[in-house]
This record gives sequence, C-alpha cells and structure tokens, in this order.
Amino acid sequence: MEANRFRSRAWSTKYNLFLAEVEIYSDGSFTADYRREDGALVSQNMDECIVEQSTGLADAKGVEIFEGDVVYVAGIGNMVVEYDQSVAGMRFKDDDQDLDYQEVIEDLERVIGNIHQNPELLEAS
Repeated sequence: MEANRFRSRAWSTKYNLFLAEVEIYSDGSFTADYRREDGALVSQNMDECIVEQSTGLADAKGVEIFEGDVVYVAGIGNMVVEYDQSVAGMRFKDDDQDLDYQEVIEDLERVIGNIHQNPELLEAS
C-alpha cells in the first residue's frame, strides 16, 4: 500500500508527544510510530492519536502550518488552525472570530506553538 502525498502529523494522547513517523493511505487507514529514547520505533495504537493535516501554508519564516497550531496574526493575536470540512479548507479561530485563510494569510506572522504542547497560548491573545 502506498502512502498518499498529504503531509500529516499525529499527536499521541498516550505519550503526550508528536509521533516520529505517520503514513496515511488512500483507503483512509494510517500507521504511526513512537520513537523511544533509545531510538527504537514502536507502533502506536491509532485510537490513541490525533492526526492533523498540513494546511499547505507556511508562516513568514517558512515554518509549515498544521491543524492544531497556534499562530500569531498581526492586528488580531493568537489564533488556532482548524480544518473546516464544511468549506473544505482551513479556518483560523479565536474567542471572537472565525476566519478563513484568505482573510489572515497576509497578516499571519508565525507559528508560536500548538494546542497540545502549549494550551496556555489559547488563554493569552
């Protein structure tokens, strides 16, 4: 089975870290591995993972933006990147606004963290 070309990452809710390798297949199945401190790869139960898709966008420094990232948008503050299936695109959300990427792309400065490792970024804008 060949992996598709979409870039993804997976957050392990069991280990509280991003997994080393993720492959998503055209039939919708996926595999992921956890890299232990000794360097060995261990298969991860995908029921204990949150898979996040790349937006295909990058911040001003060239850092790739994924679902679940917290980005800083000039004039607005911190926003969370979410996939919106209803419009088949990425949305940027904060407490007051829900914008699509076309509305923020020019003012998007940088990825400052993600909702898993930096939940405190959601409190400060």
